[in-house]
Amino acid sequence: MNCKISSILLSYHFLTLWPEIMIKGINAAAGKNGKITHYWLEINDVVVDITGDQYNLIDDRELNENIIQSR
Repeated sequence: MNCKISSILLSYHFLTLWPEIMIKGINAAAGKNGKITHYWLEINDVVVDITGDQYNLIDDRELNENIIQSR
């Protein structure tokens, strides 16, 4: 949940500075029964993930291959 709050707060500041930009909030789930969730932003097809480093602390067995390759 902290990744979503952090991303929403960042999007607020981006929109305050640049109100014309389009920001997409993306939510995804992985792991057993989708118990590992994550939220990040996409701005003009660029991923802005200020909390993505948290996945370096999770055992590889709990993550899908796409997350591991994107570390």
